[in-house]
Amino acid sequence: MRDYGGLMDDRGQLDAAAAVVAAELRLLDPEVRQDAAAVDGLLDPAFREIGQSGRLWSRQDMVEALADAAMSDTLGAPVVSQATVEQLAPGTYLLTYLLASGSGLTRRSSIWRATAGGWRCVFHQGTRAEDG
Repeated sequence: MRDYGGLMDDRGQLDAAAAVVAAELRLLDPEVRQDAAAVDGLLDPAFREIGQSGRLWSRQDMVEALADAAMSDTLGAPVVSQATVEQLAPGTYLLTYLLASGSGLTRRSSIWRATAGGWRCVFHQGTRAEDG
């Protein structure tokens, strides 16, 4: 049995929803975002993102962009709400949530995969939402 960062329940089962949310919150942390090695460890080799502007980001694009303090600090003090986690396939989960941050209100979705190296984000999309 793999240990995904100690996120096992008392029966030895992975609390996948908590693990996925925790991994996403790490990616929202400005200190983690500026640490290329930390971001690299959270993004799957197949990672892609569709940003708020519609731009398609590769894994390498994202690691490099987030290493820039100006890019990493755009979220300010983000507040996550309405988070839901759904299993798509064994070891693969969809996280959706609303994010209020320095760049406004966005609806976000991420697909996370459990791997031998931990939880990895395979896909992310952020879409601007109406305030209020």
